[in-house]
Amino acid sequence: MLRFLWPADMEWKHDEQWNYAHAQAIAQSREPWPSVGQQTSATLNNFPLGLWLLSAFSLMSHSPIGLMLWVPILNTIALLAFLIWALRAELSPQQRETWLWAVTLAAVSPLPILFSRKIWIQDILLPFTFLIFLGHYQRRTAWGAFLWGLAGAAVGQIHPSGIFFSLGLLVYFLWEERAGTWREVSWTFWLFGSALGCLPLLPWLHQLLQGHTGGLRTRHVWDIFTLHYYTEWIGIAFGINLRYSIPSSFWTHFLREPLLWDRATYLMVPVHLWLAGCALYAVWSTGIAFRKTPLDIPWHVRAMLLGMGPLISITGNVTAHYLTVAIPFMFLWVAWSYNKSPRVLKSLVMVQLLVSVVFLNFIHKNGGSLSPKDDYGTSYRLKQTPPSLTAKHNPNTK
Repeated sequence: MLRFLWPADMEWKHDEQWNYAHAQAIAQSREPWPSVGQQTSATLNNFPLGLWLLSAFSLMSHSPIGLMLWVPILNTIALLAFLIWALRAELSPQQRETWLWAVTLAAVSPLPILFSRKIWIQDILLPFTFLIFLGHYQRRTAWGAFLWGLAGAAVGQIHPSGIFFSLGLLVYFLWEERAGTWREVSWTFWLFGSALGCLPLLPWLHQLLQGHTGGLRTRHVWDIFTLHYYTEWIGIAFGINLRYSIPSSFWTHFLREPLLWDRATYLMVPVHLWLAGCALYAVWSTGIAFRKTPLDIPWHVRAMLLGMGPLISITGNVTAHYLTVAIPFMFLWVAWSYNKSPRVLKSLVMVQLLVSVVFLNFIHKNGGSLSPKDDYGTSYRLKQTPPSLTAKHNPNTK
């Protein structure tokens, strides 16, 4: 599977090194279990639950690669869980087929694969996405409502993006079901699960009261009105956002791939143009559906576009990795957009798989990205290689 291919080519920058070092130190009792996590881009310290989970996995792994491999394992388990649910749930044949295409696309698309190969806390959210999804699906039962509340409270403590995912789903549900069906939920068990899920928050709240969690950096008010959430959504869903990882090398080197006998084929240019065209059609058809028959759009897609989207946009700080928690529903949107065109869906699967393979090979042969301006940087493998040998592979290695 592509998520497990060449694991030593993973990114190895400050965040990955910080997460690994602290998780190992906690697992080996060289550091106490923390009350706060790593500082966010908004300068506020994260909740500690995500670091606790990495520390637990560090008890069973003793190398950076060993810890990283837990990320694709968890993501693969989550995708398999969605697959099993789609096969066993009471769905119409068209709904089932749409979900199966969605899982397939999520399995081969380049950005979800990239996010499955990093020691990042937000990249272990997908199992919690499934638990929230399953709990919401079974919300009329006591155990379903409890699971929805428990996982919904926990996911935001792993990474702040989970707050907007969980809250967006809840707000949209209450708004759409305001006519009365919301009363069918076992809210007592939902509250009990939510309260239990909030217990790991107590040490962080204590540090907050002590002023030890950092300050919240404010942003320009106009940032609220950007459409970054939706542009990132489209880019991830159609596999056209690898500029997120290699913004400079994407234009100067990656679009020349694949190389045959050291000669550029530029195959990635028409591939990305075709994917962009497919994305434009999906956006257009979704706009038409929202205007005429909004209920035809899958419920969870509407919840992510109208619930999570506006809420997280208020922060003015939306990047691609903040959407990892919503990955299954991006591809549900793609599958729904082309549910009457199975040939296009087959092509989307094959083309996104091609982009993923070319990208992984690009990183492998170059030992990371080729520009110091890129986010990916030099791979872990090359950073462990003697400098004299490293320079032969990647001249940007420091």
